[in-house]
Amino acid sequence: RLVPIKGIEFALRAVRQLTDSGVDVEYRVLGDGPAAATLTELTKSLGIEQRVVFEGRVDARRVREALQGADILLAPSITGPGGEQEGLPNSLKEAMATGIPSITTNTGGIPELIEDGITGYFAQEKDAAAIAAKILELVKDWGSVAAVTERARRRIQSEYDQAKISDDLEQIYRELGPGFELK
Repeated sequence: RLVPIKGIEFALRAVRQLTDSGVDVEYRVLGDGPAAATLTELTKSLGIEQRVVFEGRVDARRVREALQGADILLAPSITGPGGEQEGLPNSLKEAMATGIPSITTNTGGIPELIEDGITGYFAQEKDAAAIAAKILELVKDWGSVAAVTERARRRIQSEYDQAKISDDLEQIYRELGPGFELK
């Protein structure tokens, strides 16, 4: 979903900075939405059209393929001008489940998923230089990433597994008893 709170603008600016530093980077953007045209124009104005691929709306199979081909998931979410924020982004949960390290921001519900340096990595919100620096930090210390991605994968398995969530919900209903009624 390409909306301003996803922070893609700052990812694009980070790609420009990485490119200027001589880093060979490709950034794939999956999804569509009201910010698509603005982001495409920004990509052109930054001169990074050869580094950025906008795939548009994709199905679940393509999301899995993209994650399998990714080195890092970049989700630089921001707090919008009206205070709007992300909840728990599915893209982060999917990356965590598949062992892809995630760089994101400490906004909205994201800290419920990510602990900086434990299950993922935080960069400063609305700060392209901080995003680029975090990417370079990971690349330079790639050996430390495996422990983080393993903890992230275990967190998703233990806390967000659909079968476990359904079992937990069923147990809550049983504890409430037969007289419980949803209103």
